[in-house]
Amino acid sequence: MLAEATPLKATGDASGETVMLMELRKLRQENTGSFRELKSSLHQGYLLEREAIITAKCDDMENRLRRNNIRLYGVPEGAEKEDMINFITDLLSTSLEF
Repeated sequence: MLAEATPLKATGDASGETVMLMELRKLRQENTGSFRELKSSLHQGYLLEREAIITAKCDDMENRLRRNNIRLYGVPEGAEKEDMINFITDLLSTSLEF
């Protein structure tokens, strides 16, 4: 039974063993290259997915920051001087005529 499993050893065919070793090395090189390509593409897909998640979070944070701001049109920049609260109070009371 052992002779059937390894006919090259039983016959002593050294050139057959050499050919087989060369084919195995070739197959190994092909598999190694394919594995590197697959690993690279998976890594790139992961990075693209992470970029999309981080971009969405950044957009959400920017939008949340804008919600807390009030825009006043027609008021020159720096008109509030150093006291923003009193400036806005006076501006609203004169504009809305309380």
